[in-house]
Amino acid sequence: MAKVVVIVTVKEGILDPQAKAILHAMEGLDFKDCDSLISGKYFELNFPGLEGDAAIEKGSEAAKKILVNSNIETFKVELKG
Repeated sequence: MAKVVVIVTVKEGILDPQAKAILHAMEGLDFKDCDSLISGKYFELNFPGLEGDAAIEKGSEAAKKILVNSNIETFKVELKG
């Protein structure tokens, strides 16, 4: 059994209003030393019948088909554990 993690972030150069709002809130909470932030999404996918590279490939396929808006987001897939 393999578990993969898919991490999705906004592509460089794309406006990230959620990150901007969080960064602004952090400044108000005295985290003024942080000057940038990127927001994202985190998914864990379980593939009971797959191992290693096959699970990563299936996770990549899921990311491309449903988890990621390829116009504005990028992703990476890793084995967990």
